[in-house]
Amino acid sequence: MSTADTSEAARILVVDDERSMCELVETTLGMRGFSVTWCQSADAALAVLREQNIDMVLTDVKMPGTSGIALCGEINRTRPELPVVVMTAFGSMETAVSALRAGAYDFVTKPIELDLLVATVHRAVDYSRLKNQVRVLL
Repeated sequence: MSTADTSEAARILVVDDERSMCELVETTLGMRGFSVTWCQSADAALAVLREQNIDMVLTDVKMPGTSGIALCGEINRTRPELPVVVMTAFGSMETAVSALRAGAYDFVTKPIELDLLVATVHRAVDYSRLKNQVRVLL
């Protein structure tokens, strides 16, 4: 099932301390039919997740306060069905391994290749929706 086939826009939460990155991702994904909410800290993201039904999270690694890796770990602990894609300008293998160990669905590096980001978001949303369908069927 492709996200284009669904009647409801997939809801994406973007978490990045850089407002310009949040706005770029919001515009890019919004033009492709996604509904985007963004915030600039992990604490704000956790509040959004308590209040809204989100289909996937896209988070930066390096943020003041709680890191994106720690946010990913908390989301994986409390909402394991929710895919988290981690993005960072610090694209080392060590960072990628840390993100995956924290439960990240995928990992993208900055500067973001927008077409790759959109494809990754589509895959994560499709994965989330298929996982939810299987849970309903069981």
